[in-house]
Amino acid sequence: MGDTLDFPPEVYTDCDYTQDALPVEEGLDERPLVEPSEVEFPSLIRTGDPLHYERLFTDLLRAFTERTPGFQLEMRAILLKILRLMYLDTAYAEENANKRQGRKEIDEVIRYLRDHYRESVDFARLAADLALSPNYLRTMFKKATGKSPLEFVIQCRMEKAKALILEGRHPIKRISEMVGYDDAHYFSRLFRRYEKRSPRQYADLMLPIVKSSTFSDIPSIYNPDPRAYNGGKSMKRVFEGKQSKN
Repeated sequence: MGDTLDFPPEVYTDCDYTQDALPVEEGLDERPLVEPSEVEFPSLIRTGDPLHYERLFTDLLRAFTERTPGFQLEMRAILLKILRLMYLDTAYAEENANKRQGRKEIDEVIRYLRDHYRESVDFARLAADLALSPNYLRTMFKKATGKSPLEFVIQCRMEKAKALILEGRHPIKRISEMVGYDDAHYFSRLFRRYEKRSPRQYADLMLPIVKSSTFSDIPSIYNPDPRAYNGGKSMKRVFEGKQSKN
């Protein structure tokens, strides 16, 4: 809400809440509240960070698919988070536009990693081709996505592995190879670390649900339309163009 409507510093530092009475801050009455009925969205919203929406919609689909007890409440909670992001993107459109200008290179890296997640990626080479230092690339990438470039690659591999498992047509060893792991045992350990269950357990849990779900034909979000980024140019072509100029 800004400094004018914030608590004074002593509220955070000087109060012993086990002994002292709760402080009264008159400015609290002036804090604006946002009611859902008061929010109007334009027909087109340019998001400050598409990955936030992507993660929330992925969680929304997971909640619908798994249908654990109380999944309706979870879906409503996720939808409210999506609406909040839309509200923030609408209210701070100019600020988000400025942020996007500094994210062009990071968006290119994200696109490249999604296209080449099966490969052994040379992150130092990625940084050099964008005229960035590896540390700067890592810092900016984590600020934009919440993950390091390597963590992002692993996430892409795990999401693709889950999609392949749900196809029900490939053995685990083959899926491991298809997402970039020659060692199926290492892949299984990594999958368990991320999903809290083995690939086989995931298949046993999810396949019966997916086969009966109307959402079973939704394509993986990790195979996006090539036109979504950089006017259809892949990161590989961007790099090759820069190298030919040199």
